[in-house]
Amino acid sequence: MRGELSYIIIGSKCFCPAYSPDTIDMYRVYFNRYIAGDPFLDMDINVVDVPTARAFVARIGIKRTKDGRELAGTRAFEITVNFVRMAFAEYWEDHQGWANPFDRIKPPKRMAGRHRDVLQEDEILRLFMPGAITDPLERAVAVAMFWAGLRRSEIFALKTADLDWRTPKLNINHAWKRFGSKDKREIGDPKWHKRREAPFPEELQSAIKALQEAHGIHKFVFCWKDGSIPHGKWVLDEESRDRRRRAKDSPALRPAQPCFLP
Repeated sequence: MRGELSYIIIGSKCFCPAYSPDTIDMYRVYFNRYIAGDPFLDMDINVVDVPTARAFVARIGIKRTKDGRELAGTRAFEITVNFVRMAFAEYWEDHQGWANPFDRIKPPKRMAGRHRDVLQEDEILRLFMPGAITDPLERAVAVAMFWAGLRRSEIFALKTADLDWRTPKLNINHAWKRFGSKDKREIGDPKWHKRREAPFPEELQSAIKALQEAHGIHKFVFCWKDGSIPHGKWVLDEESRDRRRRAKDSPALRPAQPCFLP
């Protein structure tokens, strides 16, 4: 059996259909950006020892991210090294007499990441106060997230036929893959390929009825008047447009020149 690392890593389960297209794309990008071309790939896996594996991890760690930071300590470093560790662990499953050098190397840990503020309960309640969100699509999406616990990819894949008004419940049968890509996104099964039922609370029922009154009834529930659905960066684009509108309406909010707003 071949033992070349390039063959083993590229042929590992990390690139198999069990993973979502987004995950496979992520592994492929990190492989091409940080691993491809490293002499480690030319070795036979059966002769890789602990010092060799450590040296490989060290070489990966001193590479640079797209924004110029050292890779070590970043999420990209953690994913890249663990990707290789998974390939070695997979090889061990079929060769259990073989000593996996990564068993004696601790998995990488990322440095403290960027702090993310979490909305508190009172803030969420204020978000749904009358007049807080006036656009029917924006309000319906927010209600689906906070009151039904749906993922973004599930929200925009929800079809009118998936609404069970009688029970009531939501039948989560689909989710978008690569939703952030305009060219590659495709509809498929929900995460982990598991269809499920989700709550359909009165708040969401009211929001969807208001959306359908404003935009009409189409194949997908959360859509524009023409039946098309927003793209992956819709929220960011709306935020940018809102900032520009507010700056135009109020001189006090108008940024000083030069303006770098998108």
